[in-house]
Amino acid sequence: MSQIQTIEAIVVDKLNYSDTSKIVQLFGKTTGKISAIIKGGRGSNAKVGRVIDSFNHVNAIIYFKENRDLQTISDAELLTYHAGIREDFTTLAYAGAALELIKTVVPDHQPNTRLFNGLKRILDRFNSADEAPEMLFARFFLFFLEEEGYGINTHHCNACGTEFTDEGQKGFLYDTGLICNNCIKQGKDVKWISKELFIIFKGLKEGKTVESSRTSEVKIVLRLLDKYVRMHIPGFQGLRSLQLV
Repeated sequence: MSQIQTIEAIVVDKLNYSDTSKIVQLFGKTTGKISAIIKGGRGSNAKVGRVIDSFNHVNAIIYFKENRDLQTISDAELLTYHAGIREDFTTLAYAGAALELIKTVVPDHQPNTRLFNGLKRILDRFNSADEAPEMLFARFFLFFLEEEGYGINTHHCNACGTEFTDEGQKGFLYDTGLICNNCIKQGKDVKWISKELFIIFKGLKEGKTVESSRTSEVKIVLRLLDKYVRMHIPGFQGLRSLQLV
C-alpha cells in the first residue's frame, strides 16, 4: 500500500546517489527521521534537489510505500533558507553538530514534535546569530538529551538526590552527570566543576543569560556532554562536526 503525504521537515543530511539522484535524510514533524530519494535531483535544473538541502526547513511531498526504508520525494517547497548559518564557518560547524545529533542518535520513524520544534528554533537562532554558536549548541545539546531520556539534573545530585545550591564545588561523572560534593568523595574519575562552571551549566540548561565572554567554559560543558553521551549510547563516537572547531 502506498500514499502521498506532504510533511513539514528539516533536512538533516544528503548525499549523491548514482549519476543523477540524491538520497536525503529528513526529520519530519509528524514522521520522525526518514530517508528518501530525489530521482534526478543532481541535475542543474532540478528544483527539488536545490530545495532539499541541509539546514533547510521545507514542506516535502513524499510518495510513501509501505515496508520500504527509502521513500521518494516528488516535490518540495522551501519554507526557510538559513543563509546566515552558511556564511560563518564556526556557526556552520555548531549548527551541523545539531543536525548530527539527530542523524546519529534519534531512531528512525519516531515522531517528536517538541524535538522538531526545538531543532527548528535553534536553527533560526543560529541563522540570526543572536548568541555565540557555542552557547546555542550547548543549549540545544542539553535540551536534546532531555528529550531523548538522558537529561542531566541541575537541581539535584544525579547520584544521591541532594538538592544543589550555587555555592561550592560539584563533580561530573560521565556515566551519571552532575554530582554533589559528598558524592565526589566516593567516586572515581570525577571531573571537578567549579562554582562558576556549575552556574554556567545550569544557566544553559534553564535558558538563562550566559555572558558572551564565557565561551571557553561553554566548550568545557560540551566536552563533558560529548563523553556523557558516549557512555550512554552504544555506537556513538562523538560529534565529528565539532572536530572542525
